Amino acid sequence: MPTARELFTEEQIEEFLRLTREHIPRDLAAQQIGTTGSQMKSLARPERDPEFAARYAGALKEGDDFYNALLEQKARKMALDEKNPDRRMLTIELATHHPDYAHLRRDRIRHEGHIAHQHALTIELPEGWQDTMPLDELEETEEDIRRLKARFGRRGGEVIDGEARELPPES
Repeated sequence: MPTARELFTEEQIEEFLRLTREHIPRDLAAQQIGTTGSQMKSLARPERDPEFAARYAGALKEGDDFYNALLEQKARKMALDEKNPDRRMLTIELATHHPDYAHLRRDRIRHEGHIAHQHALTIELPEGWQDTMPLDELEETEEDIRRLKARFGRRGGEVIDGEARELPPES
């Protein structure tokens, strides 16, 4: 398998690494020297080209440091300019890329305690439904409601009367 020096000139390699140090994404940096990000990633494997892998890892670290410093500088400037509309975007960038601002990320949720939830069964009945129902069915229905209250009411829930409607199947 060829190494980076066998495929590219030293100038091309240095250009790719310079762009990487400036936090340019690998695909875009690779395009600038006439190749793909996938090929550069492959070349950066230590078992394939240890020298290039070390140089690339160093450039990535420098690129991250550069970008973090740039974000901090921009954050300080924006902090002094209360009218700046880009403050939210900067917060997102800081949270995403800068390790000191990881606490701002919204995908990290910490919960301590108990989450309470409840379920409800609702049935829509037409007005005066009791008047049209045979007495034995009405008594059965009332008994069913009493059993539900007895069974679920003990667990801290409550059965209430009120308006109800059936949700459409797609809900």
